[in-house]
Amino acid sequence: MKKSNWLTTALLMLLAAAVATVITYDISIHRFNSKMEDYAELEDDYEKFSEIMYIIENNYIGEYNKDVLMDSAMAGLVDGLGDVWSYYMTEDEYESYQASTNNSYVGIGISSVYDVSSGDILIKEVFSSSPADNAGIVPFDRILAVNGANVADSGYDVAAASIRGEVGGEVSLTIYRSSTGQTFDVKIIRQEYRADLVKSQVLSGNIGYMKIRNFDTNVDKVFTEALNNLKEAKVSGIVFDVRDNPGGSLTMLMNILDQLLPEGTMLKQEYKDGSTKEYTSDAACIDIPMVVLINGQSYSAAEFFAAALSEYGVAQLVGDQTTGKGYAQVPVALKDGSAMVLSTSRYYTPNGLNLAGTGLTPHVSMNLTESELVANSLKSVADDAYVKKGVEQVKAMIADREATAAKGESQD
Repeated sequence: MKKSNWLTTALLMLLAAAVATVITYDISIHRFNSKMEDYAELEDDYEKFSEIMYIIENNYIGEYNKDVLMDSAMAGLVDGLGDVWSYYMTEDEYESYQASTNNSYVGIGISSVYDVSSGDILIKEVFSSSPADNAGIVPFDRILAVNGANVADSGYDVAAASIRGEVGGEVSLTIYRSSTGQTFDVKIIRQEYRADLVKSQVLSGNIGYMKIRNFDTNVDKVFTEALNNLKEAKVSGIVFDVRDNPGGSLTMLMNILDQLLPEGTMLKQEYKDGSTKEYTSDAACIDIPMVVLINGQSYSAAEFFAAALSEYGVAQLVGDQTTGKGYAQVPVALKDGSAMVLSTSRYYTPNGLNLAGTGLTPHVSMNLTESELVANSLKSVADDAYVKKGVEQVKAMIADREATAAKGESQD
């Protein structure tokens, strides 16, 4: 290479490096200035907050708790986002939140409804190994009185609050058992217990039924066990019930859906910076008719469970319009033990739909009146109007399959 060419090349390289340095420097300065502008804006906000606190501390004539004041301020800050799915929690609330996501609760271990017509509390479910279970309480027992106060007189809210309480506390219940016609008193010590995550059974016509309570910790393992039991029973179809299911963990949802869906996209997630993540299922799945029962309290993972099965054409939806939750939240622990749950990404169904504000429309709508819903809540699984309609739809799907198969054979 000639010396002049070498010098030219070297000068060009130095010039390029200098330009790159200048560009990098300019970008760094721009970012620094942007951060300083953001900081200055935040500093103004903090100054306003400090000003209000100073005025309160030096002029407010009433009594107040500073911790409560701060918690209220933080809750108001998160509420100001206008996002119903984001919220602030005190330290105690966060501890309860963590326990609930682990499906751990404190109480006597029952699921119940208020029977307005009789003025008592009907026990719909008794959780396994809970204090109520150990005390001999069974489903469809009725609570007539709590700690000597008749439910009909005190009202449901007061009675329910009296049943709840701290670990180790005692509650006295007066129980009526319709199967025997007996009325008796029982004392129960409140303890920590775990809810039955999934309940399954085989209904008439050899149709499987599975109630999924939520999508929190360990639900996927219990679901797999229940699904295997229904497979062993050789059910012809399955009715999944996610009514009143508040959702839960994305991991739990994906582990469950992967067992039901053929190969393909299960869910897509989009973050604030525009990046996306796609969750896919493998080819292994079950191939029987399915129905998913939904209602207005089927949220988040429950909605996307129903949406994915529906969009793949492997299940029909029966019930009521869902609310529509298109954001995913993460709990963020704060230094003082409190926390906030914050929406940090958007969810999309396999077909790319975001359910925010729209929800899911069932293939078969129930349209029960309020009084009909109350009456239906008192019924057993087999007599539940939603379950009966779900079984009816599954049977129709089975008949369609058989007709299609018979037609194909005749053409051969």
